[in-house]
Amino acid sequence: MNRTLAYAIGPEAMWLLMLVVTSRLVTRNQPPTAAGNQQLELLCWLLPLVAVLLSFVTLAWARGDQRWSLMRIVFSGAIGICVVANRLCDGIDWGNDSSNSIREILYMISLSLSFLALLIGTVIAAGFFVRSSRS
Repeated sequence: MNRTLAYAIGPEAMWLLMLVVTSRLVTRNQPPTAAGNQQLELLCWLLPLVAVLLSFVTLAWARGDQRWSLMRIVFSGAIGICVVANRLCDGIDWGNDSSNSIREILYMISLSLSFLALLIGTVIAAGFFVRSSRS
């Protein structure tokens, strides 16, 4: 694969793709419907988690320093998790304040699970890099 193309198709591209998917799902729920809100509630924690996992796939074709690629995954993941989860949670509107309070809870659940997956993935990937550098 071309070096420039391998660099361009990195974790940031995965997060941009997930943001496009998220935005399409949120605009499909306009005006808000009960079924659309329930779908967004489910996807609020699922999509950022899937995006974290997909961003680690970019290590397969990353050229050069793997530590630099891992740092890109962590930084883009930290920003992407917050943006995608916020976009999804903002798309939920039940029509009253007491029911809409679930958005903040979903946002925190989404952040917690996604950052945990990012941390675990980073530790595992770093472990592979340490082991491969010793051989």
